[in-house]
Amino acid sequence: MDKQAELIGIYDFNELTFLVEMIINDYPDEIDYCSFYIPDEKLDKSDWQTAYMEQYLDMNGIGKLCSTYATPAKQSKPSRIAFFLFKTGALELSTPYGEFSLTNPHEVPDRLAKTIDFDDFG
Repeated sequence: MDKQAELIGIYDFNELTFLVEMIINDYPDEIDYCSFYIPDEKLDKSDWQTAYMEQYLDMNGIGKLCSTYATPAKQSKPSRIAFFLFKTGALELSTPYGEFSLTNPHEVPDRLAKTIDFDDFG
């Protein structure tokens, strides 16, 4: 199967993190978030930033399909997802579904601000 993805938006969540929203042409339990990373040639690959706090959204991007860190019980594709990335200064997200630019982030839409959970680790 040809794996495909669409970047819906890259959002400037706060001064340390981006919120990324995508539609992935795959089942939720087939998505490997450890393979979503920001390459940084200054670091060892084991230290590259990866996606965290993955959340599954309905296809309208308004509601969540399950709790944070969970996978939807009903498996269907495509999957609409949101996740966080720490800002590292690098400008590209590498995924099994392609490469995506992290430039020109937008303000977080109200629909996501009201829906997405975030843990402030600071």
